[in-house]
Amino acid sequence: MPEHYFQGIGGGPGPIGVHEMAERLIESGQFEGPAPRQHLSQNVEHSPIHHAWQAKREQLIPEDFPSHDVEVYSDYLMNKGPAYGQVGGVHDILKASNGETYVVERNDAVTAKILFESIEGIDIMTPGAVALASLQQALASGEIAPSSCTVLNISGGGVERLKHEHATTVVEPWLRVTKANGASMILEALQ
Repeated sequence: MPEHYFQGIGGGPGPIGVHEMAERLIESGQFEGPAPRQHLSQNVEHSPIHHAWQAKREQLIPEDFPSHDVEVYSDYLMNKGPAYGQVGGVHDILKASNGETYVVERNDAVTAKILFESIEGIDIMTPGAVALASLQQALASGEIAPSSCTVLNISGGGVERLKHEHATTVVEPWLRVTKANGASMILEALQ
């Protein structure tokens, strides 16, 4: 079982799933515990989970979110309703794993992205760059040891290369619904 798990986070399902699967594997006897320590990172401009965790709060409050629209490096990591305070949510997995949160500046994420792509030879999406920059922070601060068994979640390897090497087509949705009456709109469209 890895000692550490790093991921850029918006809503929370990724690290929650990783933590739950690790617990199931330990419970089944296939692996020894503990579950990996969760290291979750966000854009510095929009980091509600980081604010709440650093303040040692079990719930998000309005002040955890920016008071105005912000421009961020990775818009994939923006979520106005992350699964933080729910039972089994991000707070619980951070607590159970003695986890840590990080905020990442745009320049650090860009530099991390360039480094990854130069070493691995494949482009990555912005959430992976944010996660890598937080891993670099953890190494620099001594939060984790260079010899630790660590999993780094890098999303979207090769998306830009795919766009350059193959013709792609944007598929238009067959139906757009509103939150208020989505179910009735779907039923009506199916008739």
